[in-house]
Amino acid sequence: MPDAAAFDAWRAERADSAGRAARPAVALLVHRHHFVNGSTAWIDAWLRRFERQGLAAYAVFGQQLSAASLQALLEVPAREAGGAGRPHPAVLVLHQLVPQAAALQPLLARWGVPVLATQPYRAGDEAAWAADAAGLSLSDVPFYLAQPEAAGAIDPLLTVAQGQSGAEPRLIERQADAVAAKARRLVALQTRKAADKRLVAMVYNYPPGGSNFGASFLNVPRSLEQVSGALAQAGYRTQRVPEQQWIDGLKPLLAAYYPGADLRGLLASGQAAALPLAAYQRHFAQLPAEVQRRMVAHWGAPAQSRYVVDWQGERVFVIPRLQAGQLAVLPQPRARRRCTGARTRSCTSPRPRCRTTTWRCTCGRSARPTR
Repeated sequence: MPDAAAFDAWRAERADSAGRAARPAVALLVHRHHFVNGSTAWIDAWLRRFERQGLAAYAVFGQQLSAASLQALLEVPAREAGGAGRPHPAVLVLHQLVPQAAALQPLLARWGVPVLATQPYRAGDEAAWAADAAGLSLSDVPFYLAQPEAAGAIDPLLTVAQGQSGAEPRLIERQADAVAAKARRLVALQTRKAADKRLVAMVYNYPPGGSNFGASFLNVPRSLEQVSGALAQAGYRTQRVPEQQWIDGLKPLLAAYYPGADLRGLLASGQAAALPLAAYQRHFAQLPAEVQRRMVAHWGAPAQSRYVVDWQGERVFVIPRLQAGQLAVLPQPRARRRCTGARTRSCTSPRPRCRTTTWRCTCGRSARPTR
């Protein structure tokens, strides 16, 4: 089909004839050479995975991605004369080079839809990718990581193994499923009222020390005061928290990552959330076996963590956080060992960060505040 408007009309006709509402749309942006070469099996397989998530996904291809071509393909004209068009997809998934990244920013900002970055692994098949300590080669970083980020794309993920030159691209199914599931969650967020959304922000323990949090050339507590106030005005269920209150509230949470902290006391005072150990172990069991092996070798078994305590009849991880309505602010957990050289996948993810990520993803479900 020539553009999204034609696709939209066709899709609406099919939905009406079947007596069901049209599904939210996701556009997968790929380079035209996949169609010229006939190497589209991986695209078809990926589109089916979006369908399983309840989404109507389609591939969009061109020679070079530009704001003009993207607008012509994916913007549905306004019904009123002189009105602004709207983007057809609810989510964009980027899987091609974007040399004109800066020029795309105004269009993507006006559309206001999430753009997910995905990348190919070009040094071998899926087995080679799984064994590769780096994942994305340094030579690919400027083109497949930096350029999409400059355009506003988020959450980069390798999804396709291209193998040797001329080999058929193969979908890395676990990675492709993760992108499709994230797209579904992003669509759900777009239709949820601001007051029903839960937000998580993180502050860094910088410079190192039991009570320090900040960033270079940024007043973090004053920024948190302004951000919390702006969120409240925008309809989120939180309130403006004064600068000094952020300072006083976050200092004991930072100290929790240093020896001698009273972790049970933080739970009792409502300064920490409880993540059930069993919930974390279920998440941990879903990680690749090699990742599990490295983490256990480096950090020990989850149940042996000093952040696991008995609380209200079960074993839980203690997650220090300051709760302001639906806004939770957490200290960035410390990485006790530094990796030498460039950061790679062999640089084991610290368990404190892994469990905190698990809590962020399960906030309001298996993980729960203590108050």
